Amino acid sequence: MSTLEPDLLKGYLEAEKRGLRYERNDALERFLDSFTNLPLESQHGWSLCLASKIVDNVESTPVRIPLFRRAILPALENRIATKL
Repeated sequence: MSTLEPDLLKGYLEAEKRGLRYERNDALERFLDSFTNLPLESQHGWSLCLASKIVDNVESTPVRIPLFRRAILPALENRIATKL
């Protein structure tokens, strides 16, 4: 897979709205498993874009710890490392 699978992301976001913890966590895990198959550059680009949208109040996606640890944090660390 070389692109983000929108159905997995959509499934996760819908599970977030329903509020069922086990369903949400399962959907997030499936999304993140798929996400790790993307090229690293694509992972980082998507993660930085999401983080920027959240900070600018354009996006309201909840940032659960697994999403932060496996997607956003590595992208931020990479960005900081390449800026030094």
